[in-house]
Amino acid sequence: MPDEFEAELKQFYMDHPWPDKSGKAHLYKYYSFDPKKIDRLETLLVDRKLYHSLPEAFNDPFECKPHFVLPSSPEKKKKIAMHLQAVAIKNGFSLDDATAYVSSALLQPEKLEETILSAAKRVYGEIRVCCLTTHNKNLLLWSHYANSHRGFCIEYDALSFPISYAYKVKYDVSYPIIEYPRPMNELGFIPALVKSPDWKYENEYRTIFTPEAPGPIVTDGESMILGESDITAIYLGANMDDATASTILEILNRGPFKPKVFKSVLSRNSYEIEFVPYVPSA
Repeated sequence: MPDEFEAELKQFYMDHPWPDKSGKAHLYKYYSFDPKKIDRLETLLVDRKLYHSLPEAFNDPFECKPHFVLPSSPEKKKKIAMHLQAVAIKNGFSLDDATAYVSSALLQPEKLEETILSAAKRVYGEIRVCCLTTHNKNLLLWSHYANSHRGFCIEYDALSFPISYAYKVKYDVSYPIIEYPRPMNELGFIPALVKSPDWKYENEYRTIFTPEAPGPIVTDGESMILGESDITAIYLGANMDDATASTILEILNRGPFKPKVFKSVLSRNSYEIEFVPYVPSA
């Protein structure tokens, strides 16, 4: 681990701890039910593939769009030149053309900024992210992400790999600023792990991977492969009909998971929901 990153990585793990470090045994994800997209549900419950979205699909337009600052030291500027040259060659430039292009860019701040933003947009547009939460009774989440309580919520084991690798999202009024080129470690994930305080009610954790990057997480390029015991419970929405519930259970029975199944019911005494074991109608 380079000395220059030690302090930053220490702060990163304080800002974005894994679930076990913040006392979370389970994480949750809300889903709508679309009868025209049954294959997506089968992919999760039968094939054990937890889909990770591209940032462009998120409803927050600030997602994964960091601001960059250029380092001032000559040594780091040399690293920028080498990095940009490698990127240019990767995109079809000859060595001579790449060298000329980078030399020109370094002498023109506006061109350099344009080059960096273009590279960042490409890099951060390719990462894969799955959004999870610590809440299974949040009324807003049920309304927004589970089709007004007609959908369902899945409980994942947050102490078991790979869900245990989820990072806590930090809510901050300060927009993330990253030094370019981005570090080849967890610090590069910061733009996907910092959001406006307006989203704080979601209390979010995220699993993240880059398809081509090596690492312990097994993926198919779009989805993370779960273990057979990683789904521990399913909560059916209070407004879910029996036909939808039957479809979900039928798919669940074809897969390896054996979670507890609960039905959400509205509390009679407060603006809350409660969970009771689900009993299929006769």
